[in-house]
Amino acid sequence: MSEWKFITPYAGLSAAILSLHHAAHSIASVAEVMLPHQADDSHTNLGWNPALQALVSHSFDDKCQLALLYPSFSLGIIVDKQVQHSFALSGHTRAEVYEWIGTRLAELGFETAPIHPMTRYEIPLHPVTTGATFTAPSEIILEELARRRNNAHTLFVDIAPEYPYASDVRTWPHHFDTGLYIPIRKNDAQEGLNSIGLGMATPDGSVNDMYLYVNHWSKAPVVLPTQLPDLSGEGYWVTENWTGAVLPLSTIAAHQHHQKQQEIVQDFIQSAIKASLQLIW
Repeated sequence: MSEWKFITPYAGLSAAILSLHHAAHSIASVAEVMLPHQADDSHTNLGWNPALQALVSHSFDDKCQLALLYPSFSLGIIVDKQVQHSFALSGHTRAEVYEWIGTRLAELGFETAPIHPMTRYEIPLHPVTTGATFTAPSEIILEELARRRNNAHTLFVDIAPEYPYASDVRTWPHHFDTGLYIPIRKNDAQEGLNSIGLGMATPDGSVNDMYLYVNHWSKAPVVLPTQLPDLSGEGYWVTENWTGAVLPLSTIAAHQHHQKQQEIVQDFIQSAIKASLQLIW
């Protein structure tokens, strides 16, 4: 596992996460009109660029991407891996964001259809949906959230090579989680028979905190044992609405040394993967 970046036990991150979520949704809405549609909506998902500390779209032409730059709470247009244009989100409406993106892309030679917010799925409400302007979170909170996103990215990128069918590590704009999907077994038609998923989620109905998770799926029904497998690293199971192993980031952040935080994460992930594989095997 690459070195874990020390995280701090912040309690008031929800508002900043929501603002970033809606900014990321704007990028996904652009991808919706710029990229060929995929049945699983993967054309709208985002990667993490550690050098820029940014969520980035798929490439529009092998060299141009949109980016959500965490440290400056701004959008950027990346050309040949460099930020060529940037736009501070604070003080601007969602309509102004789309206008800026459309203008810059047209200057770069792209033909774009009118950009509108995607409505295929719902995300938590934010004032920008009714015409309000974005407000920038504090720099300290943006830096913290960037470290957390970076940790998740590097953690899962390190794990992926261990599994031949593993997906890329991506952030999905509907749930805003950074995750890795790992098919374990396939049939002769290359259809998935079972899988596990790893991710870092934002606060939701299962955990009122950002959290790491490992879950599982099987085409054949899974009969859960009365006693679920033990977990290490201070993780625990959730069983309401879905079954998965979770580790709140506040539990990690309570430890005041980055090496201890890294050890807890490693122990949790290893035990949770082992437990999930045991449940679907």
